[in-house]
Amino acid sequence: MRAFLALLAVVGVRVATVSCFQPRAATVRSPTSVHGFFDKMVKGMEGNYAGGDDSPYAKAKAADERKEAERKKKSDERRARGYTELKDVKTKSFAKFKYSDKQGEKEEAAAAAAAAKAAAEAPKKKKKNFFGL
Repeated sequence: MRAFLALLAVVGVRVATVSCFQPRAATVRSPTSVHGFFDKMVKGMEGNYAGGDDSPYAKAKAADERKEAERKKKSDERRARGYTELKDVKTKSFAKFKYSDKQGEKEEAAAAAAAAKAAAEAPKKKKKNFFGL
């Protein structure tokens, strides 16, 4: 009887160790794949990639190609004109504002006129000597 129990124990241990190394079948399924929670979202995403020239994807791609061609044309025109190098610059230049401040221009013009008037009057004044002599 002891021999039978020992044999049964050895067989049990052997089955347990061999079954640990056997690959198991994947029978577990996720609830999202079973119930299809994301099916509508996937269909909506794939709808834009439907084939043909009338698909939104094809239209967007054609618009992108037109924009790229226009950008390349402008770039080629700039290259053909050439670039100004530092050695080619002869005079100082400053940034020009796209939008000018009309009030600021009036104030600057008035200040420039006042400065010119003061400069014109300055030589006419008699120069004072040291200690009023």
